[in-house]
Amino acid sequence: SRASATRSAYAATARPRTTPRWRLGLGLIGTPWHTAIERTTIGVWTGQVAGVHCRWTAMEVSIALPDAAAAALSADREVHTSLELIDELYNYNHWIFSRIRPFISGSICEIGCGIGVITQFLLAQKRVVGIEPFEKSLNRARRRFADHLNVSFSACRLQQCPNDEVPAGSFDTVVCLNVLEHIEEDVEALRRMGMLCGVRGQAVVLVPAHMSAYGCMDRSYGHVRRYSRKSLGRAFTQAGLRVTRSFYMNAIGYLGWLVEG
Repeated sequence: SRASATRSAYAATARPRTTPRWRLGLGLIGTPWHTAIERTTIGVWTGQVAGVHCRWTAMEVSIALPDAAAAALSADREVHTSLELIDELYNYNHWIFSRIRPFISGSICEIGCGIGVITQFLLAQKRVVGIEPFEKSLNRARRRFADHLNVSFSACRLQQCPNDEVPAGSFDTVVCLNVLEHIEEDVEALRRMGMLCGVRGQAVVLVPAHMSAYGCMDRSYGHVRRYSRKSLGRAFTQAGLRVTRSFYMNAIGYLGWLVEG
């Protein structure tokens, strides 16, 4: 799962709606508080658990609910920050790539390439075109791979493809890792991936699994949904794509997200 990071607070332009939230435990773990504007401690308890001295705090939190534009920008920034953290986890990223490597070949289009966390493993391919709408992430990726002549980037969203920089029918593999869940119209997004594929081209898609784990961290990152193999397969079929292989991975990450997400 993606790492989370606490972000600076900001206020919405409209009058905030107050939502009480209660948590008892050893700290507030894995909760993105970038929309929190007020926290009030209303009780503190101390005691012993298994011989360890513990301190519990109950808090009431008022949350400012931002407008859609502010929420989208916040999600982009949250994702960029998490990518910077994940980028340092080379072995984890390489493991992710190793699971999809058998399905990757030829000319590659990477959807939502971010700062190049996966791009770094695609450099041996014939051609790599990364698309990324968030300027800060895109600029970092361009600097990072400036010396690689087979790698280029386009400042656009999948919904704006195909276009002159990302032509239709020109890729052997379209790679879309942890992006589809951000897109409201996911079937249309998959259809556009199909348009980018050439003859015998294929789309390789990785998404977070199981709506049962959907929570505040998903909302913070701008996730619209999570998927099962059945729901993702149905979206592929509706987009006119044929599923050739599907599988679950990283069950331990799912359990961690279920508990803290």
